[in-house]
Amino acid sequence: MNTAPTGQFASPQAAQAALSDEALCARIAAMRTQMLTVCAWTHRIKYEGEWMPPDLFLHRCLQIPITHGIAPDVVDLVLGDIPAA
Repeated sequence: MNTAPTGQFASPQAAQAALSDEALCARIAAMRTQMLTVCAWTHRIKYEGEWMPPDLFLHRCLQIPITHGIAPDVVDLVLGDIPAA
């Protein structure tokens, strides 16, 4: 367990979050010096020997929260054959 001093932080949880942010920034900085391999067909990303979809890569490796939607230019393509209620 990491026992960082809380001195400038309001709580031990805030201190831990700051350490997590520092670790994440260090990970991103290290990744900037590397090339990521992206599959030309599936767009999956190879990271640490594992192929994963981009949304999983962003969430797992960079801790970015992900949500999904439908791009406006494909709504008619996807929903075009569905009759209106």
